[in-house]
Amino acid sequence: MTGIQRPIDSLRNVFSERWAPLVLAAASACWFWTSSLGATIGWDRSQFRFVADLGSPGSGIPILPVSLSLIGLGSIVYRRRFPHRFAHQNVRPLIGVALGILAAVVVRLLSWWDVAGSLIPWASFLWWGPIDVVIAVVILSRSGLLCALRADGFCAAIPHSAWITPAMLFVVFTTAYGAYALYFCQMTMVHGDEGQYLRVTQSLIDDGDIDLSNNLSPGHTQEFHVMDFGVHKARSSPAGHVYSMHPVGTSALVLPAYLGGKRLWGNPRLGAALLMVLVCAGLVATLYVLSVRFGFSRTDAFITATLIGTTIPVGVHSPQIYPDVPAAFIISVTLCGLSSWF
Repeated sequence: MTGIQRPIDSLRNVFSERWAPLVLAAASACWFWTSSLGATIGWDRSQFRFVADLGSPGSGIPILPVSLSLIGLGSIVYRRRFPHRFAHQNVRPLIGVALGILAAVVVRLLSWWDVAGSLIPWASFLWWGPIDVVIAVVILSRSGLLCALRADGFCAAIPHSAWITPAMLFVVFTTAYGAYALYFCQMTMVHGDEGQYLRVTQSLIDDGDIDLSNNLSPGHTQEFHVMDFGVHKARSSPAGHVYSMHPVGTSALVLPAYLGGKRLWGNPRLGAALLMVLVCAGLVATLYVLSVRFGFSRTDAFITATLIGTTIPVGVHSPQIYPDVPAAFIISVTLCGLSSWF
């Protein structure tokens, strides 16, 4: 096995060294070519399926992602051309990235087949605009532009003893935000779009759907609010149905807390607010970890996380039910997980 494995490993290394940048460039070109086709995605109202159709080719070229990708690819070529000017960098991961992008391109092309909309409905996510930016950032992260930062401790692992600080931040901010949430929910009414999200949560619990047509009575509203208010109805709602124009993600997120607050205290809004408190405190702690992994000192990371946690919007909006802070928390956790790529 050893005699066979060595030639295979040698061939793999040669392939990676010689052709990885070219394969990555070809994969990137294919991806952004499909992005420029201006595909239109339509979802079926009665089934979990979608249909993709061509829009206006060439009208949707993603300028920023393409520019970032060209910078990354140019850096890769430059480092190969003048390797003596840089510290050695292993480029074998480029092949995995390139093949992953090519696989995503294949799935994109398959999504134009009507059957694919039913078999792989999740493929519609690949047509989401920000995915172009994700592809560009991945290419840029593999270019070696951040090698100098990495040499100075960029993306360094955090010792076990250092996890005491983010844990302390989480506990302190959870306590502070929790006290503020108790005061806030006692002294203020639901305002802004909070009621819209809670109304969908109520429908998910009571009916198992997001159709609000049978959840608009004053009795339903008074479960979490002291007065009736209008619903932000989506224009695409079919006749006889009422769907919210707001995405369902935030409503689904607070569902367990809403139900817990209703059963424990008869106050579902308080339960949802306390869940948002945990998310905000988690965001502060995660930002500290992210800052340390990106090369900042622990003191600077602590000051930064504390300032973010005590100012607008995180500090003020901690008990309020909006998607902004949960989205920031998800992004921060994702960046922490992907920090070794940069």
